[in-house]
Amino acid sequence: MAAGRLAAARLVGRGFPVIPVGCGLATAGTLLVALPGAPAPVAAGLTLAGLGAAPLYPVTLARLVGVPGLTAARSAAYGALASGTAILAAPTGIAVLGAALDLRAALLIAVLPLAAGLAAATALPPLLARSRT
Repeated sequence: MAAGRLAAARLVGRGFPVIPVGCGLATAGTLLVALPGAPAPVAAGLTLAGLGAAPLYPVTLARLVGVPGLTAARSAAYGALASGTAILAAPTGIAVLGAALDLRAALLIAVLPLAAGLAAATALPPLLARSRT
């Protein structure tokens, strides 16, 4: 996580699409954890998912603070609320799904919000650019 956050700061400054790439890496890592049963791919998947997820919060919060018409305090509060909700809801949701189905199926279902985040991060910048013109 620390390596991903350190790299993200440099990559954002160079115009690298950190959010879509982070969602993609986290999705790929989750699939590596959920699909094979061998320890090596699972360890690689956890590493990949950690690198992908690491920059998502700080980069998203930095962008949220820059939203026009939204005070820095309010945007930081929204970011903290979203982060806290995700920290509490994600493990609980995976545990509930894991108990109802199986842990691998629960992890595969968890890929859906990551894919939605990737789609939103990819679609929103062009939509926002069009709305400003």
